[in-house]
Amino acid sequence: MWRSSAPACASRFKKPAVSPREGAGVHLSPGVCARRGGRTPETDPTPPEIEPMKNKLVIVTDLGCFRAYRVDRSAGARSPRLKLIEEFTPENAHARLSEIVTDGAGRFPKGAGPQNVSGDMSSGERNDLVLAERRRLIKQVAARLEAQLAADDVESCRFAAASEINRQILDEVSPRARGKIAANVAGNLVKTDKSELLQRF
Repeated sequence: MWRSSAPACASRFKKPAVSPREGAGVHLSPGVCARRGGRTPETDPTPPEIEPMKNKLVIVTDLGCFRAYRVDRSAGARSPRLKLIEEFTPENAHARLSEIVTDGAGRFPKGAGPQNVSGDMSSGERNDLVLAERRRLIKQVAARLEAQLAADDVESCRFAAASEINRQILDEVSPRARGKIAANVAGNLVKTDKSELLQRF
């Protein structure tokens, strides 16, 4: 008599159990993750990147002296302090201007002495020389301002210069440098004590 072998065939071709996809819905401990090449805060020694602190400057100037300070916010300090980082004095700035204005120590003032004698300058000639010397000094000061503000680690600057030269100096620097000037005082603060400077802005 013929007997059905279906149960035997079914058991012979029974599908194996499908294992879950590796890692799907399974929580791996840090140790297992590390053995498989994963990165965790406990196993990754690379420290997070910390953005460097930006510097803030205070710059005061006239045609005879340029001073740049960095605002120092040291831990534990009760208030920010200023640290001098540059002092620039154009060579003989005041002496040259004074010499031009007085026409060589007062020799042959206008209306006295022979014409066309060396040292005898008209008022217009003296003014032209004074303006030329002022332009030269303004360009020197502006170059120092540009150099300070060009640094990538400088975030902002408080600037002060006398009203008669303030705009002329700023016109000589680049738009990028002017963009870092957060406060501008049209006044000569060169002789102001650095402990009082921040209060003047």
